[in-house]
Amino acid sequence: AFLRTSARRTWRFFADFVSPEDNWLPPDNFQQHPAPVIASRTSPTNIGLALLANLAAYDFGYICAAECLTLTENTLATMEKLERYRGHFYNWYDTHTLKPLSPQYVSSVDSGNLAGSLLTLQAGLIELKHQPVLSSSVFEGLQDSLRVFVDHLPESPTPELAKQVGLLQDTLHALTLPEATTTEPTASGPTTAAPQTVADACSLLDEIHRTDGALVAWLPLDIDIDGELYYWARAFDCQVSAILQDLQYLVPGPEMEPRTFSNIPTLAELARAGAAGTEAQAPAAVTAAAGSRFKHALERLRIIDDLVARCRELALMDFEFLYDSSRDLLTIGYDVAERRRDPACYDLLASEARLASFLLIAQGQVPQ
Repeated sequence: AFLRTSARRTWRFFADFVSPEDNWLPPDNFQQHPAPVIASRTSPTNIGLALLANLAAYDFGYICAAECLTLTENTLATMEKLERYRGHFYNWYDTHTLKPLSPQYVSSVDSGNLAGSLLTLQAGLIELKHQPVLSSSVFEGLQDSLRVFVDHLPESPTPELAKQVGLLQDTLHALTLPEATTTEPTASGPTTAAPQTVADACSLLDEIHRTDGALVAWLPLDIDIDGELYYWARAFDCQVSAILQDLQYLVPGPEMEPRTFSNIPTLAELARAGAAGTEAQAPAAVTAAAGSRFKHALERLRIIDDLVARCRELALMDFEFLYDSSRDLLTIGYDVAERRRDPACYDLLASEARLASFLLIAQGQVPQ
């Protein structure tokens, strides 16, 4: 619980600061004291980390697939506008102007980190095609957000607020138990069970959404809307709403029922189901038949394929000029303005350049 709550707090950095104000690029850091200041500059390592943070947030259940894809597309679109050198991104950029900061330098470490992140993201995006449109991780993610909210509750909350928090805690606890797959009655009544169908999932999320709406309603009247308690109440509410909307967007009706929870359809299954029985028709007719019921699933598959191709393209970097063949080592980097390769090298595999070393050997760009 401690580690997952820490993960949820960490995701807040990316959720709050990778924003339109910084062109969907992650600022290098945020200073809290003595005054709040955002460092509006970023590096290739920062960008790669932010892209994988989106994927991790989806895996933890903090965001739905739609949000993961949108955030990824936003950052990739900005990356495609940035000035580069032989495929490499410069060491630092201003996140407001998108201009490289002086000196214009290509770092072997940063380029290796970004290339590795893009290839990892590419693989993760491909996996999204075969993930259930609703995973049990979403309830674990909601539980994490609720835990952070509870950490900021006053010592003696109002009875109404305490009641709503208790209802949500009980529901999510039951849903995240490994054995929560059936509805077995207890002395106090039936327990909450993991949803067995898409319709059940929508109904359950609706119920949670109504409860968390009451949660916000019962916050103290004099609450600081810039404070932590209000922030986490709204974050929980938005998280539930986004998951519910995404599920309804992909499966707008009961046509996939009945299905057990363990077999809730994947994107690929939705697309195949939409095209079932139309194999003998022309390709255009197949698309139309599938699109009539599952057009959103098909569109999402297209978006994923597009993002995968763009990740692959952005990961193409020429490292030959960064390799010192006389020493069989990677140099620290290259000063583009001076047209000069750094004389210093990384001479240990277990250095910060290890990811670049593994990648370049695997790609055949440098000898083993």
